Amino acid sequence: MNVGDVIRRNAELFPARIAFVCESRKATFGSFNTRVNRLANALAGQGLAPGERVALILPSDLEMLEAYGACEKAGFVAVPMNTRLHPREISDILADSEPAALIYDARVAHMIPEGDAFPSTVRFTCSVAAGAGQTRAAVDYETLLAGGSSAEPDGRPNPSDTAYLYYTSGTTGKPKGVMQTHGSALNNARRVMIDLEIRPADITVGSSPLFHIGGRSMCFNYFYRGCTAHLMAKFDPDEFLHIAARESASMLMCVPTTLKMLLESPERKRADLRAVRAVFYSGAPAAAPILREITAWMGDVLQQVYGMSETGPAITILRREDHAAAIARNDDQRLLSCGRPCLDVKVRAVDDAGNDVEPGAVGEVLVASDSLMTGYWRLPELSAEALRDGWLHTGDLGVWDDEGYLYLVDRKKEMIVSGSENVYPREVENVLYAHPDIAEVAVIGVPDERWGESVLAIVVPKPGARLTGDDIAAFCSDRIASYKKPRRVEFVSELPQNSIGKIDKKKLREKYWSRETRNIG
Repeated sequence: MNVGDVIRRNAELFPARIAFVCESRKATFGSFNTRVNRLANALAGQGLAPGERVALILPSDLEMLEAYGACEKAGFVAVPMNTRLHPREISDILADSEPAALIYDARVAHMIPEGDAFPSTVRFTCSVAAGAGQTRAAVDYETLLAGGSSAEPDGRPNPSDTAYLYYTSGTTGKPKGVMQTHGSALNNARRVMIDLEIRPADITVGSSPLFHIGGRSMCFNYFYRGCTAHLMAKFDPDEFLHIAARESASMLMCVPTTLKMLLESPERKRADLRAVRAVFYSGAPAAAPILREITAWMGDVLQQVYGMSETGPAITILRREDHAAAIARNDDQRLLSCGRPCLDVKVRAVDDAGNDVEPGAVGEVLVASDSLMTGYWRLPELSAEALRDGWLHTGDLGVWDDEGYLYLVDRKKEMIVSGSENVYPREVENVLYAHPDIAEVAVIGVPDERWGESVLAIVVPKPGARLTGDDIAAFCSDRIASYKKPRRVEFVSELPQNSIGKIDKKKLREKYWSRETRNIG
């Protein structure tokens, strides 16, 4: 099978069932298949051949899903891009991926390079919402579909063919194109459907961006199972809860920051969420108080998955019963775990010599599964460095406990070297999150003339709290080693976030490292 086969199969099995709801628009499995076919055939009619790239600069809406589907059926390679990127970043990705076609939303036309900067490989452009800020000549999206045949496209991609080119967020350097195949997407979906216990009757609500492998894969997982997915192009906690209650949603898709926003929403008091049986979150562990409050509100519903673009993405899962047991025994440490390996995924933690470390020791996380990337686009040396002997070297540092639960310590490249000691920011953050007056915190390394790097904690206090740096130093003094304690503390009203809701440490570091010749001490 390829991913496009799932679209056709679902249209045959339950054509009238609702597949997607985006605000006021709905698509059945049957109507979705028809529009996907029209777009696939129309693009092929413009001379696009299997294997050529199609750049997608679209919000998380029906057109984005249709564009994915057209690529999946016709064998084009989808290159999804974040609509919040800087125009320079868009230009870099277009230049690197060399797409033959570009489908974009006219509201972000100003982000597309013009003149000589526009990639010469693009032979065809198509614009959604033509006229709403459109700046370049492009075929209107609906006009293009109207001219395409609704018949199934000719040819079928093989499972080993590249389906997606996901560009990494670039938090540790220049974005790299991660090549994922049809087979890897299907294999990931099958394991996640089992591990998360997704059922055909499930109704889901989510706002994860579709340009990201996490949002795209979860949306496809639900689609594959025949579920109905309500998608929000932009997260609004009140509207999210309103939709979940109105539609009797059974599964909710979140990230830790949106979990916190749901708890703070006034709609929480009115929303009837008795139908919810699972709240899936990813991106990072959530603070224990947030998880306890969600459980008190909705019951034993929490599930966490750790993954990355290079792994397809699922690696480990902290199951519903894991959350419930940890909360029942006040085990905040277990709530910081990313769980145990997903079905048919092998995970190791190794030292610099490649030897497996004992429980309690820090090692780099290695992953083997049938959903790994085939490599980085046109970067053979980096691909060979990341993929060795069937194992992906993630760059994440982790620790096993005695029961086989994995705890992420940090990224190798985010580790702080202060003097001769290694400090893992996440370890310090976990300690600080236990402080009753801290709402959010980010720990980074900053230049230090004596130590090379020193530990800085950037803290968002809870409303009304009167915190000082001395308070935090005293709190840390009997919890972590002296060299790990923040030497400096800054208080802010909020922390910057990237497009998928994670704290943007790259942006935080820029203030301190912009004048340095290197980004480590």
